[in-house]
Amino acid sequence: MKRVILCIIGLTALDQVVKLLVTRFLIDSRFAILPSVLYFRPHQNTHLGFFPSLFDFVMPVYYSVLITILVGLFLTICYRYMKFMTFGWNKYKCLPLMYLVLTLSACICSFIDNVAWGGSWDFIYLVNLFIFDFKDAYLAIGIVSMVFYAAAYGVLYERKLSKEERKEASKSKKLLSWVKRGLPLRPDMMTNTTN
Repeated sequence: MKRVILCIIGLTALDQVVKLLVTRFLIDSRFAILPSVLYFRPHQNTHLGFFPSLFDFVMPVYYSVLITILVGLFLTICYRYMKFMTFGWNKYKCLPLMYLVLTLSACICSFIDNVAWGGSWDFIYLVNLFIFDFKDAYLAIGIVSMVFYAAAYGVLYERKLSKEERKEASKSKKLLSWVKRGLPLRPDMMTNTTN
């Protein structure tokens, strides 16, 4: 847990230090990182979110903070449920932790961007698509890692179970039952103690 917190702090600090350097020394700079693909182009997104910027809508800071907190909680619950569902399966076990570290780092960076900077300082321009920063990359890589982990689990483990084994496993891993039991990380914590 200590390493997770240190990684989150480190990634958040990296994102914020780079933004500080960009705004202090490189605000008017423009150059190719990968010609015809990636460019360095600082731009402040003051819409406080991806969807508000698509519709040219400026979201109030308090809504943005609330959404960021809710997204962080949702991403943490997704991590816990995935760990619960795949308990005992040891392949690619670093991926859920990578997902947690990257997505929570992205949420904290977003919170700081909206409160301290008044919006996100994006600086990496992907030609004809969008402009992003490290926080956006953290979020994308984190989500891709969890999707890969879930797909690998389904293909490499669950698919090899017999119908009876799958049916039995699905009984013990129901979402509502899991929530009622307090979001445990392991199925053996699901035993019914209230008779």
